[in-house]
Amino acid sequence: MKKKLKLLSLLLSGLTVACSASCADTPQSESAKKEYSELLTYNEFSLKTYMQPVWLGDTVYNETLMFIGSSDEQGLLYPAEEIISVTSYDLKTTYTEGIDYTFSKEKNAIIPTANTNMPFIFERSYYPADGVYHSYSKGSGLLFSEGPYFSNQQVAVTYRAKKDNLITPPTDCSAKYPKLKAKLESGEKLKICFFGDSITVGGNGSGFLDIAPFMPGFADLVTESLKYLYENADITMVNKAKGGETTNWGMLNTSLVTDENPDLVVLCWGMNDANMPAQNFAYQLNKIIAYIVAACPDAEILLVSSMFPNGDITEYRIYNDYENCNMMELERAQEEIAVENDLGIAKITTMHKEVLKRKSYYSMTGNNVNHPTDFMIRLYAQSILFALTGKTI
Repeated sequence: MKKKLKLLSLLLSGLTVACSASCADTPQSESAKKEYSELLTYNEFSLKTYMQPVWLGDTVYNETLMFIGSSDEQGLLYPAEEIISVTSYDLKTTYTEGIDYTFSKEKNAIIPTANTNMPFIFERSYYPADGVYHSYSKGSGLLFSEGPYFSNQQVAVTYRAKKDNLITPPTDCSAKYPKLKAKLESGEKLKICFFGDSITVGGNGSGFLDIAPFMPGFADLVTESLKYLYENADITMVNKAKGGETTNWGMLNTSLVTDENPDLVVLCWGMNDANMPAQNFAYQLNKIIAYIVAACPDAEILLVSSMFPNGDITEYRIYNDYENCNMMELERAQEEIAVENDLGIAKITTMHKEVLKRKSYYSMTGNNVNHPTDFMIRLYAQSILFALTGKTI
């Protein structure tokens, strides 16, 4: 009960526009203040802050980085104009420029100092001689952990940036959801059902791990954002996702969704289908859709493609070539299904591919295999919200 109350309190606090005392880090001159948009609360979980689309505005909030070895240099997603803060993943410890790190504008990278207090993983630990998973690039094992281990090794960076369309924004698919829009705007009861794998469950997010800043998974983020945007408290969400499962399991268990008689179904599949032929994946996903339509003809459906697994893991057969791997084929299959069935789609695979051109995979993963950090979970939530409504917080 204490955890639920704490999360509710954080959600509500995030709806306020006022900055906390930490906003003393904003630029001091009046001209600088006018140049930048308002700095939101960034030293704790805030719905308003965390749902700010990463592709809009001039501020990036709590972008995650991880360092392999104390001399590693980690690039930021956007060209930074000003580093506002570098903190531990839980936002409780603030690191000092010049003491713990330097920022190279030329490389657009955070660089740990020789005596840094920031966490890092020794290379020999990250690439052990043996392991459950194996590194394609190193010919060794690859470190893996499902608990908070990786979160504890990461930092969160808030910074001002130039955002010059470096990643493709999601598509506004709201015209495909007239019934959803009508219910949102009229304040009617609305039930949303999410169906997918462990990423949809919330795997390795801070809320899932019960560690600060206790950010919920993207299903909750989207639901709370809809309540906020439409001032409609009569929205319920059920999450029928199950970790470790593929679209084959989803096809055989669609009744978990249809028994709820939802108004909206969000289908988030692909990670555990990573090595599946695209035609098999499409067949099973089409079956899931057909079963939902037959049992719940009034339900509207959104497709969500998956982030990538770690491309350096030999078992996924990506071989660090995200552009030409099977995951891209799965997303293309979903795009075709969306066209055939007149559905919207949030293309997370494409977005993640573009982000990976500028950031290392291990800076965005919670288990180093196939789960996201809070930063990547937010990209899911922001993209889904925009695809459904064309709106942002």
